[in-house]
Amino acid sequence: MLDKIAQVSSNLKLKNNVYSGIGKKFKGLSHDDFLSHDSIFFSPAVNFMSRIYWQLKEINLNGKEKIALVFIASGFEFHTELDFLSFLSMSRQQYDISMDTTDRGKNERIMLTVSAKKQTPYLNNELNPLELTSLGILFGRIIEFGTAGEMNKSDNIFLISLLDEINDNIIKEFEYINVGFFSLVDKLVPGSIPQKVIFPEDYKEPVIIEKIKVLLNDK
Repeated sequence: MLDKIAQVSSNLKLKNNVYSGIGKKFKGLSHDDFLSHDSIFFSPAVNFMSRIYWQLKEINLNGKEKIALVFIASGFEFHTELDFLSFLSMSRQQYDISMDTTDRGKNERIMLTVSAKKQTPYLNNELNPLELTSLGILFGRIIEFGTAGEMNKSDNIFLISLLDEINDNIIKEFEYINVGFFSLVDKLVPGSIPQKVIFPEDYKEPVIIEKIKVLLNDK
């Protein structure tokens, strides 16, 4: 059990005010205590990530009632944050997702910003693994179409076209990602997320591509 935890958490980084934590939940908790394999805060999260084959790379806690995570799922790197004060009033969760590729003969990093509508139920302790196949197809299309530089909502027609024939599956995958993320946060900061809530309706598409950015990778 401890070997599994050590393997999953070996590259974990913690940043900012980890000692004071969110809403004083971690007040007095040392860096070593938080990373301890026996930590009541960390072990349930590691078990959950092992169950769904996610890897947590970074936790950023600060005194503004926020938690930011970097995690790997299906080979994609996700950056996202949750503000506990606005959690109930915000209808969407935003993710910055990236992958490195050499498919076009050069080292590139493709960065995709997506907002996904929150849904109910949004916590699930028995979540099963899910391969993000349609997200992979989306990144493949970005590469295939020769996308370069940065594209945003001003290129809305093109961004929408990237979801042709995969939109329904992308929606399901981001519903899964939302549930996984919120359930993980609930394990890292127990009791931080209300169990029952109805999020406000924004009458937009469930999944929206907000921005695409392609950078030369210096690695």
